[in-house]
Amino acid sequence: MSSIASRPSTCSCPAQARAATIHHFYIAQLAEDVVHATYRATTSVAVSHRSSLWVFRDNRWQLLFHQGTIAS
Repeated sequence: MSSIASRPSTCSCPAQARAATIHHFYIAQLAEDVVHATYRATTSVAVSHRSSLWVFRDNRWQLLFHQGTIAS
């Protein structure tokens, strides 16, 4: 039997947003309408590596995918 995780059980999101400082922000253009952004975010709790894939469609930039990984 397989089980499906619900969002509350897989997300340890804070109740309120935390202030963060962004370092090493880079954008690589992969196509005319696609960019990949990477950066490091530092909060009072952790440092994480972030990666976002953005596409330009419907006359605006839209987030297609985002991943955040806690730095060791």
